[in-house]
Amino acid sequence: MFTLLLTLLLTLSALARADDLSTLLHQGDLVLIQSTDDGHLDQVRTWSWFPQAPATVWRTLVQYDTYSQWMPRVKQAQVLASRDGFVDVRWAIKVPGPSIDFTARYHLDPAAMRIEGEWTDGALAGSTWTWQLSAEAGGTRMERVVKTNAATDSWLLRQFDDRWHTLEYGINAATPIIEAQGLRARLQAVDPR
Repeated sequence: MFTLLLTLLLTLSALARADDLSTLLHQGDLVLIQSTDDGHLDQVRTWSWFPQAPATVWRTLVQYDTYSQWMPRVKQAQVLASRDGFVDVRWAIKVPGPSIDFTARYHLDPAAMRIEGEWTDGALAGSTWTWQLSAEAGGTRMERVVKTNAATDSWLLRQFDDRWHTLEYGINAATPIIEAQGLRARLQAVDPR
């Protein structure tokens, strides 16, 4: 009996949290920052909501060659190869000092509305990115997980960071939110809601 009651309470609690997440998402983007034991950034997880349908958000996300038109700090995005289920993209990102250049491979799963990206060469070694889209409340919920550290790949930024990793956290936590704002603006331009 106790196990059944505990299971019921945990289930109700999970449902309440899901409703809370939906309510919060309609107020703005959400960020969860996870750190390593030594105080460095491990990963940033964000949730965003868009009034457009998941298919519209998906089409916009996979049009890599248009990112420089609407994504802040993207100098260039060049599709190098595209085959069933993956796309290789060469990126140039504007930062103080020399641009951060890297190539990433994106594994696309349109049926699951999931994109998994991984660093293949250049700056941002060891980086991974994930986008998960799902239909929610007349629009799209996007969960974004970023495991990267742009601050460590810029010599200039490393010179100004402090023992609290202020720039490391600031740049890497703000980037997915700024990306969501750029995506939101682009979606509004192609499908006003």
